Amino acid sequence: TREDRRILARRGIVIGRESIFMPALLKPNALELRARLWAAQRGLIAPPPLPPAGRTWVRRQDEDLASSEFLESLGYRVLGWIAVRADILERIAAHAWTVAKKGPFTPPSDLLNLAGCGPSELAAVLAALGFERTQKGEASAFRPRRRRREKDRVGPARARRAGRSGDSPFAVLREMVDGGVIGGARPRRR
Repeated sequence: TREDRRILARRGIVIGRESIFMPALLKPNALELRARLWAAQRGLIAPPPLPPAGRTWVRRQDEDLASSEFLESLGYRVLGWIAVRADILERIAAHAWTVAKKGPFTPPSDLLNLAGCGPSELAAVLAALGFERTQKGEASAFRPRRRRREKDRVGPARARRAGRSGDSPFAVLREMVDGGVIGGARPRRR
């Protein structure tokens, strides 16, 4: 609910279009601690190397199966062969969807600057965000992927049932809010 979102926002939790994250946990000291905790939980002496300070994206090493899990634990979203820090991914998504309202678009330079990567990396990010590449004259452009046919879409009732799944991050957040762990909220009557 709106009130739940306000409570989470006051606690520093961002519910974005693509991710749920805490910006405070994306800072260098927090990343180092998270990496050490990740390694300790797996019985490792030291964690894998952290992404360079200030780096908002990294290439994922396909042969290193732990890299994807490790990067996710640090707050990076793995999108195929590239991983993007959650806060930057949210900003890219917001900007791309805003620009896409006007029709197919060639990524503007401010979007490339925001992503901090080159055109091929940004193309991979946009593809993971639900955009497809099209030809616009001589240049390639992006547009939102076409929606699935109506019979293939998940209806509201099915989506609500899926949201009550114990595996859903929203179900876990609901339990934390209802249990008073977040925001000192009173348990809700159902």
